[in-house]
Amino acid sequence: MDNDNDQIWDADEIQGCLDPVACNFDATATDSNNSCVYAGSGLDCAGNCLFDVDANGTCDELDLAGCMDETACNYNENATQEGDCIQAAAG
Repeated sequence: MDNDNDQIWDADEIQGCLDPVACNFDATATDSNNSCVYAGSGLDCAGNCLFDVDANGTCDELDLAGCMDETACNYNENATQEGDCIQAAAG
């Protein structure tokens, strides 16, 4: 029997991901089982950044510029790239 008319007997069908750009592509699969998994935006299949020019561990498209000096008035704890800081005026 070949219920899906793909020239492969039903008993010989192999379910899997047929999309070659998916992280779990299965070259041996003959039928899609809708199990394809894709990397997140800007990531490879292992979850590593594709682009991290400054090598700070944060993908470039997710970098947040801000003041990283904890003593500054405008310190931003979420900043991943140094931005302008405002120091408190000496009193």
